[in-house]
Amino acid sequence: MRWHYWVAGALSLTLAVPSAGQPPAPLATQPLQPAPWANKFFLKDIDKNREQTPPAVIVHNFGDVPHGTLCTHTFTITNIYDVPMQITDVRASCSCLDYVPMSKLLQPNDTAEFTVTMNSAKFVGANSKTFHVTFGPKYISTAVIRVSANSKTDVTVSTGAVVFGTIDQG
Repeated sequence: MRWHYWVAGALSLTLAVPSAGQPPAPLATQPLQPAPWANKFFLKDIDKNREQTPPAVIVHNFGDVPHGTLCTHTFTITNIYDVPMQITDVRASCSCLDYVPMSKLLQPNDTAEFTVTMNSAKFVGANSKTFHVTFGPKYISTAVIRVSANSKTDVTVSTGAVVFGTIDQG
């Protein structure tokens, strides 16, 4: 009779422990953080549709570029809020990134340009890096911009002169 208790106990243990071939039970996940409201500034048609949900990250892909190219993209920033806003801080995650700051205070419904550059001479292959653009000063939010490019070494660009040769008039 005791033998039956051992068998029943062993079966209950084997049923409670997952086998090696099964994935572990999922852990409780934390709720996702909402996208920063500052990301709305970078949406193309935000002035026409202010109720858009901002994406978690603003993305721009330069695609395949010759090694040595200075890639440039200009974002239009629109202040859809009722208070003046300005860029108070910009952080870049790589020395290959640079930006031209928006120098003015952005009044409600006003637009400005924010130009970013990615220097493909500083990396080879695929590269994806991030800008963190903080707006304020009264209400503070940080937009996240990810830029990427694929610096191809089979074609290179080096600064200098371009010589086309002599061409006869006519």
